Amino acid sequence: MNRPAPTPPGATRHKPLTVLTVVAVALAFAVLAFAPAKPPVTPDEVTGAIEHLTTGAEASALSQRTSAHLPEKP
Repeated sequence: MNRPAPTPPGATRHKPLTVLTVVAVALAFAVLAFAPAKPPVTPDEVTGAIEHLTTGAEASALSQRTSAHLPEKP
């Protein structure tokens, strides 16, 4: 069985961060910092989505109430 060589005292098995990794992280934070703070949807779209979900929930609740009063199938 092949085992890795023992790590000398004071050394670590982890590779240090490369310059490319540091640049990528800095670029990601810069993109986030300069991203627009405006939401991607308008208030009208949010209201429409809430109404759509509410209507669906009401229809589902009505369906469950009416199906509870139906006789069971033999």
